[in-house]
Amino acid sequence: MMGLFSWLYPLIILFFFFFVTSLSSPSPPPLCHPHESSALLHFKNSFTLYNDTLFSIEFRRINNPNNTISWNKNMDCCRWSGVTCDEVTAHVIRLDLKCSGLQGFTGHAPLELSHLSNLVTLDLSRNYDLKLETSSWKRTVANLTNLKELFLRSVNMSSTSPDSFMNLSTSLTSLDLSRSQLQGKLPENVLNLPNLQQLDLSYNSYLNGSFPQYNWSSPLKVLNLSQSGVVVDPYLCRRFKYLQVLSLYESNFIRLSPTLLDNCTQITFLDLSSNNFDGYFPWSSILNLQQLTLLDLRENNFIGPIPEICSNSTKN
Repeated sequence: MMGLFSWLYPLIILFFFFFVTSLSSPSPPPLCHPHESSALLHFKNSFTLYNDTLFSIEFRRINNPNNTISWNKNMDCCRWSGVTCDEVTAHVIRLDLKCSGLQGFTGHAPLELSHLSNLVTLDLSRNYDLKLETSSWKRTVANLTNLKELFLRSVNMSSTSPDSFMNLSTSLTSLDLSRSQLQGKLPENVLNLPNLQQLDLSYNSYLNGSFPQYNWSSPLKVLNLSQSGVVVDPYLCRRFKYLQVLSLYESNFIRLSPTLLDNCTQITFLDLSSNNFDGYFPWSSILNLQQLTLLDLRENNFIGPIPEICSNSTKN
């Protein structure tokens, strides 16, 4: 009997080892969902990658991995450049294609993105030859109900109506439409999205709009309206009391109101340059900005002395 156990003992130990190893080994990550992989491939095939020699040199210089070259049906889409999937569900949650050299717009290409219903971040910034068409983009935006970050800096939206952003996700925390050539009136609801923390509409000279006049507050921390046609609210800081960065270079001011900076106690960066303001600057408002590290007042026509306490604490 003892001989039998001496023969079985090593087998028992070996079985136990493999059992414990199988429990401790991490399970392989789930694969990308076929319909999302297909949607991304359709999106890729709707565009072309700009292949100009100078662009290629610049592309390599910045070492940007966010391009669609690696996208093919023989590879799990969660491993494609610029694509991030949820580690548990494998749904595509982030699409980062900035500086990818995408060009064209054909048919209803952005509609393919609407199949990525779990998308949280979409970044198509600095695709200078990329154009978005109003009707398809409007439907795409409406279907991205989980979107939290949308970056379209320097995407050509000259033929895109601002109304196409009417149904943006209320979960949105960051929106960058700077240098996008938008024209027309921006809907009020874009300016008071309930969870928005960063909004950049700068360098859209033909984009206009105004903040809602009714009582409301916002968690906005970064606001850039430089060289945009959006009217600056004289009570702006009463509504955006959490602002930390406020850039209003060459902005659409009715006048510089003494109430502009009321309650903006969190501001660290304030740019009011190139607005041709004249008269006396409301220094009393600045004295309340205890967190301020940079104040830019260049290219204005203010008169009068700078208070000593301000001259010792401001940069410009």
